[in-house]
Amino acid sequence: DRLPQQQQQQQQSISIASEKQFMCAYCSNAYCARHVPSQCMQYEYKSVEFLCETCLSLQPDIDLDQDDDGGGGSGGVLFAFAAERFMARLYELHKRRKSYLKRRRRNGDELAMQEYAQEYMDVENGMKRLPIPSRCCVFDDRMQPLEWFTLYAAVVSAGGLVKFTVLNDWDTVRQQCGLNDSFQTEKTWRDLRDAYVQYLYIYEKQYYALCQHTLPPSLQSVVDSMRALEGLFDKEPL
Repeated sequence: DRLPQQQQQQQQSISIASEKQFMCAYCSNAYCARHVPSQCMQYEYKSVEFLCETCLSLQPDIDLDQDDDGGGGSGGVLFAFAAERFMARLYELHKRRKSYLKRRRRNGDELAMQEYAQEYMDVENGMKRLPIPSRCCVFDDRMQPLEWFTLYAAVVSAGGLVKFTVLNDWDTVRQQCGLNDSFQTEKTWRDLRDAYVQYLYIYEKQYYALCQHTLPPSLQSVVDSMRALEGLFDKEPL
């Protein structure tokens, strides 16, 4: 017997959600929920960037059961494996956006001129020029640098930017980023939000398969005011 149309649509939506959940973040491989390899499910950052067996095998020195710092933190091999690949794609996205801003600059766009003029240097790697700062920095009495992948993972593991509808929601991100209670301030929350919107939301929208792209008006106004998606997700794409 044929299933009722409503039930068929419901099963189809479940299937699509499952395919997105187990779709590799770096290639075209995907699994259904019943056939996901155990190695993929052991990957610590699967909720941030699901990887297929092939992509996981590209780093043979990783023990998925026990990272070298015991938890996949910023000093671990597993973290480095994820963060290095993430940063390469993040830089590439912003390089493409810089190319777009360069074209806008030729047309006399003053905001594009200001942003395009900004340059960032990677001091640790021979003053290499970067399209964005090499790290996110928040300030209390002192500067606290954060890896971009740490901030991205904290937001995406909670469901993406759409889940942070009010400013104090960012306190959970503060905690996951390892910032102590002295950073429990509206300024820190705002700094984390603005840094994410300016530099990382473009990555979430491009690569996070489970991202909900429709933001509430309060968040959308922040994105629009920072022109965060201009050059990739506007009316004049790259």
